[in-house]
Amino acid sequence: MENHPARLAVLLPAVLLVLGACAPPPAQLSPGVPPTRQPPTTQSAVPTATPTLVPVDTWASPSPNGQWIATGLMEGPFLIGDTEHYRVRLAVSTADHMTEWVIRDETLRYGMGYSIPQPFHWTVDGRYFYYTDAFFPDGCAIFVNGFNLYRLDLTDGTSAEIVPPGAWWVSLSPDEKTAAYVLWNGTDLEIVTRDTASLEEQRGTFDPVYTQGGAIIWSPDGKSLALTLASRPCEPPDWTQSIIRLDITTLSQRLLFQANEPLLRTVEWPEPNTILLADEDGNTWTMNANTGHAEPAQH
Repeated sequence: MENHPARLAVLLPAVLLVLGACAPPPAQLSPGVPPTRQPPTTQSAVPTATPTLVPVDTWASPSPNGQWIATGLMEGPFLIGDTEHYRVRLAVSTADHMTEWVIRDETLRYGMGYSIPQPFHWTVDGRYFYYTDAFFPDGCAIFVNGFNLYRLDLTDGTSAEIVPPGAWWVSLSPDEKTAAYVLWNGTDLEIVTRDTASLEEQRGTFDPVYTQGGAIIWSPDGKSLALTLASRPCEPPDWTQSIIRLDITTLSQRLLFQANEPLLRTVEWPEPNTILLADEDGNTWTMNANTGHAEPAQH
């Protein structure tokens, strides 16, 4: 189902965001009662309480062609009653600020973690903007980059759901025609590929020993993907990570690497036979995409 965010014509320069609570309106006089001039006071001024400023984080993502810019905001936490809340906003506007699509502007309650709408991808042809809700759950979660995936049509402001809520890691193929994502279905860890146009999908499951997975990367030709899986990741030092390669057509799996020291994860697939990895200290490793042989990168 498509959603239609409000279209706003912005005729003035961007308005500065004001932090904290707004000042109360001036006192209103009764009808027909003129204002009176007060004599100067000789009393000392009564000190006023310093208003509490609510933390605000903002971010921006310009389109590659420079015609659009996505801006986001998270404001909070702040109390409503006895409960902590926060406000999020995500909008896309033209560079001249004449057109703006407001995607999300709402106040949410903190629960078992929280989510923030964030830019995900601008398409090469300049027509679409992908965005997701980045989820930050309570507890142990080592692979999280998107809870869902939506596509905004910049020609009319309509949004379409590409990946339904429930994902833990989302990735788009190089040609932008396929989305791949990992989710936990309550029993098994799944990998799902979904056509971004038809929404047709394929599903595969991993060995039950794996309970978390992500860091999905695509081969340059878009025919394969690799990702990192974790077994017992919340129980160090007994957990291990594995790097799996999958064929997109069949979702057949091949184990490339498995170890608990060093702990490596997939980062990028820049060349047909080379996968880049990173260890816990941020050092770069190279892996043969066919044999799984990994070694520290030569600098």
